[in-house]
Amino acid sequence: MWPKGIQNYTTNGSKTESILLEMSKGEAYQNFATSIRAYQTLKTYRYRLVHYVSRVRDTLDLDKIVAADLDNRKQAETYIKRFIDELKTRGVSEYYIKSSFVAIRHFYDMNDCVLNWRRLTRFAIPATISATSEEASDE
Repeated sequence: MWPKGIQNYTTNGSKTESILLEMSKGEAYQNFATSIRAYQTLKTYRYRLVHYVSRVRDTLDLDKIVAADLDNRKQAETYIKRFIDELKTRGVSEYYIKSSFVAIRHFYDMNDCVLNWRRLTRFAIPATISATSEEASDE
Protein backbone atom coordinates (compact mmCIF):
# COMPACT_ATOMS: atom_id res chain seq x y z
CA MET A 1 0.00 0.00 0.00
CA TRP A 2 2.74 2.48 0.97
CA PRO A 3 6.01 2.96 -0.87
CA LYS A 4 8.87 1.04 0.70
CA GLY A 5 10.39 2.96 3.61
CA ILE A 6 7.34 5.10 4.40
CA GLN A 7 7.79 4.48 8.14
CA ASN A 8 11.30 5.92 7.91
CA TYR A 9 10.32 8.98 5.88
CA THR A 10 11.95 12.15 7.16
CA THR A 11 12.20 15.67 5.88
CA ASN A 12 15.42 17.66 5.65
CA GLY A 13 16.86 18.90 8.91
CA SER A 14 18.14 16.91 11.84
CA LYS A 15 15.72 18.52 14.32
CA THR A 16 12.74 17.55 12.19
CA GLU A 17 14.14 14.06 11.74
CA SER A 18 14.52 13.51 15.47
CA ILE A 19 11.02 14.84 16.12
CA LEU A 20 9.58 12.52 13.47
CA LEU A 21 11.37 9.54 14.98
CA GLU A 22 10.08 10.39 18.46
CA MET A 23 6.54 11.01 17.23
CA SER A 24 6.26 7.84 15.16
CA LYS A 25 6.28 5.64 18.25
CA GLY A 26 3.05 4.59 19.88
CA GLU A 27 -0.59 3.98 19.19
CA ALA A 28 -1.64 7.61 18.71
CA TYR A 29 0.72 7.99 15.76
CA GLN A 30 -0.34 4.67 14.26
CA ASN A 31 -4.02 5.71 14.45
CA PHE A 32 -3.12 8.95 12.70
CA ALA A 33 -0.81 7.58 10.00
CA THR A 34 -2.58 4.36 9.04
CA SER A 35 -5.85 6.17 8.41
CA ILE A 36 -4.31 8.29 5.63
CA ARG A 37 -4.57 6.76 2.18
CA ALA A 38 -2.34 8.98 0.04
CA TYR A 39 1.42 9.08 0.52
CA GLN A 40 1.67 12.81 -0.23
CA THR A 41 -1.08 13.57 2.28
CA LEU A 42 0.81 11.62 4.94
CA LYS A 43 3.98 13.58 4.22
CA THR A 44 2.17 16.90 4.49
CA TYR A 45 0.18 15.98 7.59
CA ARG A 46 3.28 14.64 9.36
CA TYR A 47 5.15 17.84 8.60
CA ARG A 48 2.29 19.97 9.96
CA LEU A 49 1.93 17.76 13.04
CA VAL A 50 5.67 18.10 13.75
CA HIS A 51 5.32 21.87 13.71
CA TYR A 52 2.31 21.79 16.04
CA VAL A 53 3.94 19.43 18.54
CA SER A 54 7.35 21.10 18.51
CA ARG A 55 6.04 24.65 18.84
CA VAL A 56 3.26 24.50 21.42
CA ARG A 57 3.35 21.16 23.22
CA ASP A 58 5.53 20.18 26.18
CA THR A 59 6.31 16.68 24.91
CA LEU A 60 6.88 14.93 21.61
CA ASP A 61 5.12 11.77 22.82
CA LEU A 62 1.80 11.73 20.95
CA ASP A 63 0.31 9.15 23.33
CA LYS A 64 0.93 11.50 26.26
CA ILE A 65 -0.56 14.41 24.32
CA VAL A 66 -3.73 12.44 23.57
CA ALA A 67 -4.02 11.25 27.19
CA ALA A 68 -3.64 14.80 28.52
CA ASP A 69 -6.06 16.24 25.98
CA LEU A 70 -8.72 13.62 26.66
CA ASP A 71 -8.63 14.70 30.30
CA ASN A 72 -8.67 18.43 29.54
CA ARG A 73 -10.23 19.27 26.19
CA LYS A 74 -10.31 23.02 26.83
CA GLN A 75 -6.55 22.96 27.27
CA ALA A 76 -6.20 21.10 23.96
CA GLU A 77 -8.28 23.78 22.25
CA THR A 78 -6.07 26.44 23.82
CA TYR A 79 -2.96 24.77 22.41
CA ILE A 80 -4.51 24.63 18.94
CA LYS A 81 -5.57 28.29 19.09
CA ARG A 82 -2.08 29.27 20.28
CA PHE A 83 -0.55 27.42 17.34
CA ILE A 84 -2.89 29.09 14.86
CA ASP A 85 -2.14 32.50 16.37
CA GLU A 86 1.57 31.82 16.04
CA LEU A 87 1.15 30.93 12.37
CA LYS A 88 -0.83 34.11 11.75
CA THR A 89 1.81 36.18 13.57
CA ARG A 90 4.52 34.65 11.38
CA GLY A 91 2.51 35.74 8.35
CA VAL A 92 2.15 32.35 6.70
CA SER A 93 -0.42 31.89 3.98
CA GLU A 94 -4.07 31.10 4.60
CA TYR A 95 -3.55 27.79 2.79
CA TYR A 96 -0.74 26.81 5.18
CA ILE A 97 -2.92 27.62 8.18
CA LYS A 98 -5.85 25.62 6.80
CA SER A 99 -3.71 22.60 5.95
CA SER A 100 -2.12 22.67 9.41
CA PHE A 101 -5.56 22.85 10.98
CA VAL A 102 -6.80 19.90 8.92
CA ALA A 103 -3.78 17.79 9.87
CA ILE A 104 -4.24 18.55 13.58
CA ARG A 105 -7.94 17.82 13.34
CA HIS A 106 -7.23 14.49 11.66
CA PHE A 107 -4.80 13.59 14.44
CA TYR A 108 -7.36 14.29 17.16
CA ASP A 109 -10.26 12.70 15.29
CA MET A 110 -8.37 9.45 14.72
CA ASN A 111 -7.53 9.30 18.42
CA ASP A 112 -11.13 9.84 19.59
CA CYS A 113 -10.46 13.24 21.13
CA VAL A 114 -13.65 15.20 20.53
CA LEU A 115 -13.04 18.95 20.45
CA ASN A 116 -15.23 21.90 19.50
CA TRP A 117 -14.08 22.02 15.87
CA ARG A 118 -16.83 24.40 14.83
CA ARG A 119 -15.46 27.03 17.21
CA LEU A 120 -11.83 26.25 16.39
CA THR A 121 -12.54 26.60 12.67
CA ARG A 122 -13.49 30.21 13.27
CA PHE A 123 -9.97 30.87 14.57
CA ALA A 124 -8.27 29.05 11.72
CA ILE A 125 -10.25 30.28 8.76
CA PRO A 126 -10.72 34.02 8.41
CA ALA A 127 -14.31 35.15 8.00
CA THR A 128 -15.21 36.69 4.68
CA ILE A 129 -17.61 39.58 4.69
CA SER A 130 -19.54 40.28 1.54
CA ALA A 131 -19.93 43.80 0.24
CA THR A 132 -23.70 43.64 0.66
CA SER A 133 -23.45 42.89 4.39
CA GLU A 134 -20.99 45.78 4.86
CA GLU A 135 -23.35 48.15 3.06
CA ALA A 136 -26.26 47.00 5.20
CA SER A 137 -24.33 47.65 8.42
CA ASP A 138 -23.39 51.17 7.29
CA GLU A 139 -27.00 52.22 6.95
